Amino acid sequence: MHLNSLMIRTRLWLGFGMLLIIMLIMATFNTTRLNSISNQTSQMLEQNVSGVETSLEVARLMQENGRRVSALFLTRDQNLRKEHYQAIDANKKTIGQLLEKLAKQDNNAERKTLIESATKSRVAFVAAFVNAADSLELDDVEAAENQMNNIVFPALNKATIDMKTLVDYERKQLEKEDNAVKNDINSSIKV
Repeated sequence: MHLNSLMIRTRLWLGFGMLLIIMLIMATFNTTRLNSISNQTSQMLEQNVSGVETSLEVARLMQENGRRVSALFLTRDQNLRKEHYQAIDANKKTIGQLLEKLAKQDNNAERKTLIESATKSRVAFVAAFVNAADSLELDDVEAAENQMNNIVFPALNKATIDMKTLVDYERKQLEKEDNAVKNDINSSIKV
């Protein structure tokens, strides 16, 4: 059967039908592609944005604790010191929960290492702070000052650097995912 032997009306219907089939295939392909992009975007928002926000919150709470530790040396008012200790304890608990949340997320080896390093440096800071606080509460200001300058503040500095490294890593991962989604969108538009 040749195309020339068909009536014009039949040829038009065949051409129109082929055009509809091609459009249907393209629509199906683009719908599948857009669903894939949507899934990638959801995954990116769940993990990477959450990771950046969580890391930033941990860093903020650690800085707040550092300011409160310094404030403990500047005040002799027991009520104000008690408030500082309570806030530090609440922040320590929140930081621990946030670090656990980060550790439970889907992690690659580099991210796990960064989280472990941040957790270890935080534990070292907390232990050093507890020792200095005990000395301060015993009115051994000289020993407390010595511990603060030689142990607590360097430990806080290390913990802050580790958290900054983790935050930077989380931001880079978010940027990488964002670029992948943009590339997928651009490739879908070109089709």
